Amino acid sequence: MSRPTLQRLARLSLVPGICTALALVAGAYANPDNTGKDASVAVQAVDTGNELSGANPSPGKVIGGALGSRLPGPRADGFGGLILAGGQCENDCGVGGAPEGEVCAGDNYVDATNGGCNSVPSVFGDAFCGVIICGTSSNFDTTGDGQSNSRDTDWYLISAAELAAADTDNNGVVQFQATLTSEFDGVTFFIAFDPDCGSLAFPGSIGFSGASCAGGEPAVATLILDEHPAGVVVFVSTGNPDGTPIFAGFECTNNPALNDYTLLIECIEPPLDCAPGSGPCGEPNGSPGCEDPECCKLVCDLDGGDPNCCIEPWSQICVNLAIQLGCVAEPCVPPKGLEGVSVPSSEDFDSYANGMLLVGVNGWGGWDDVPGVIATVSDVVSHSPPHSVLIDTIPSNDDAVQQYVGAYCEGQWTYTIWQFIPSDFVGTSYFILLNTYQDNGPKNWSTQVQFRASDGVVEWDFEAEQLPLITNQWVEIRVEINLDTDSQQFFYDGVQLGTRLWTDNNFQGGPGVLNIRAVDLYANTPGGASVVYYDDASLVPAGGEPCPADFDNSGAVDVKDLLFLLGAWGPCPKQGDCPADFDDSNAVDVKDLLFLLGAWGPCP
Repeated sequence: MSRPTLQRLARLSLVPGICTALALVAGAYANPDNTGKDASVAVQAVDTGNELSGANPSPGKVIGGALGSRLPGPRADGFGGLILAGGQCENDCGVGGAPEGEVCAGDNYVDATNGGCNSVPSVFGDAFCGVIICGTSSNFDTTGDGQSNSRDTDWYLISAAELAAADTDNNGVVQFQATLTSEFDGVTFFIAFDPDCGSLAFPGSIGFSGASCAGGEPAVATLILDEHPAGVVVFVSTGNPDGTPIFAGFECTNNPALNDYTLLIECIEPPLDCAPGSGPCGEPNGSPGCEDPECCKLVCDLDGGDPNCCIEPWSQICVNLAIQLGCVAEPCVPPKGLEGVSVPSSEDFDSYANGMLLVGVNGWGGWDDVPGVIATVSDVVSHSPPHSVLIDTIPSNDDAVQQYVGAYCEGQWTYTIWQFIPSDFVGTSYFILLNTYQDNGPKNWSTQVQFRASDGVVEWDFEAEQLPLITNQWVEIRVEINLDTDSQQFFYDGVQLGTRLWTDNNFQGGPGVLNIRAVDLYANTPGGASVVYYDDASLVPAGGEPCPADFDNSGAVDVKDLLFLLGAWGPCPKQGDCPADFDDSNAVDVKDLLFLLGAWGPCP
């Protein structure tokens, strides 16, 4: 299972830890007849864990389409900083502008000046920080049939040397801004330079310009780099405010006064804001940086950090980095909404009515608190009678989450749960532990193991390690977690499946934290998954209670332990230990007796 985070980005950067999720792919970078026909450059948005356009696709799903045919139109959320307007007017270059060096393209035109990947061979114009380029863009007829079916696209290269020179303080971080003012409706954006036009990355935002003297705003595109690649290309062409390309209406022969534009490229040293008062380092805030200068510097450092944290608002990713780097302690506080909720260290599901939906009790709920996505208490089979809990996809995918509210931020812990998979099981079911979980908020995975009927295996998703699937009997699942060494080991039926860091993360795009926050019992919807049962879950200090019903430490649960429990029958004392109260109900009663009887015999 993969659950991408629902995080909207106003800017996509190349800084490590931020997903750079867009790639430009030219449908046909050059025409065989070398006419300079627009190569229908396409934009693909590949989701790597971040929300785009309000969608929530699965990892690797492609969103978007051809630039001009399916680029976002007017937006309210600020993605790409789109600035939209319409109309036509004149635009003068002014004093100090650098001419593009290309005539206004007419019929049968061949662009040998700056057609970029739309020319054969590819050719790029030069661009420099702080210099205004004065150019033209137009539509023209490539076939001689009297129809304008191409547009002049201009590709300007900021060289690697210019990128390095722009980094005046040698901290590796430079912000670029391209401002296009045009007589026509235009578009500008950044492309990572590839001289062979094989695969073009699209790392920055998009800007659309409206014709200037008709009230249109300039187009503004931005890009942040933390390295000096082979170069960066700035693209300029005609483009409608709704995102569609313009292949007609701006022919040089018909409208010679409506084809001019100016392009200003600015190279900015963004300030790394670590001043006091920027905001707390241990929680997201609306300002760049945080109030502790030493912690802020650690987080924003290129070596193991993320410079965006001191340029853009301090996000949960920055907080997680601060925790990982040791300058902010992980807060051991109840998750939001669970303040005052008591979550027992053990759960046998026997205190609930048969058929009850496991929601709103003892920290249990649906994923993102969705009531219909939850487990059901069952008496069909049980590890300790009379109840267990079932997980399946009928009528919808079950997703039972128990959030832990105690101080699980250090030390060694053992999570144990018993699983029963019927022999006729179909589909895929999952066991998951999370180090970060909040309903409709941040989430971060530590353990995810799938139980797959198609090939009869148990597989740890992160490590791709496998064991044979065991059916028609109760099997122990055990995870030994050491938060002091940031490690975990997963055991299935007593056999180690794998080991990895607790804070490793394959879904979120940022590091996890040293915390045990939630368990998730999940049945995947695609293809359906039949019933899997769970019982007798516990989260206890490692080595603390390997056999909690063995009161006399004899190595077995026997008559002496039964007599001890009967001697403690009734309400627990107001002060002192109550070891026979296994379910933390503050009383030794029938449920505790059943737990002891279920553990009868030699200790594991």
